[in-house]
Order: sequence, then C-alpha cells, then structure tokens
Amino acid sequence: MILGMSLSTFTVVHVVLSLLGIALGVLALVGPRCPANVRVFLLTLAVVDDVGAILVNTVAAIISARLGTPTFRRIRFITGLIRIVS
Repeated sequence: MILGMSLSTFTVVHVVLSLLGIALGVLALVGPRCPANVRVFLLTLAVVDDVGAILVNTVAAIISARLGTPTFRRIRFITGLIRIVS
C-alpha cells in the first residue's frame, strides 16, 4: 500500500499524472489553436494536482517528524525498494 492505495492503483495514478504533464507541454506548443474549454480543463487539473502534491508532501513531512529515526530509515528503505522494483 502506498498512500492508502494498492500498488497497481498508485501506478495508474502516477501514469495519469505524467500524461497530464505531457498534455500541458503539448498545450504550450499548440497554444491558441486549442479550444478554450480544453485549455481551462487541463490547466485546472494541473493546479489541482499540484495542490494535492503539496498536501501529500506536507502530511509526509509532519508524519516523518513524529517518527523516530530508525522507523523513518526503514520507511525510506522500503520506498527505495518499491521504486527499484517498479
């Protein structure tokens, strides 16, 4: 479980958010030729995604400050293993 999600759900969310970044890059290239409602939707989605990332990082910082150092090292080790495996 990562952030309360199964590994497959977390992977899907990660891929969707990566594709959102690519879509914003394409949007920057296409510019005014793209319909306004598509631009508004993608930019709103990007802002909401960034706010969510800030909240997750804030919660992680608060939790890690309350954990003891050995526990935090174990969590970092397991997270590193998950990144290597995936």
